[in-house]
Amino acid sequence: MDWYAAEPIVAADPAWAAEALAACKIAAKRMELSGRRTLFPKVSEFIARRMAEK
Repeated sequence: MDWYAAEPIVAADPAWAAEALAACKIAAKRMELSGRRTLFPKVSEFIARRMAEK
C-alpha cells in the first residue's frame, strides 16, 4: 500500500523521490540488522524504476 501512496509523488517530484529512496534503503538496512522482515526493498525497487522511466 505504501507504493500506491508514493507513486504520484515520485512521478511529480524527482527530488522527493531521491530522498524517499535513500530513506527506504536506510530503514530496510536497520530492519535487516534487527532481524525483522520488511517490505521496503520492494518500495525502493518501484521508486527506482519510476525514476528511471523519466
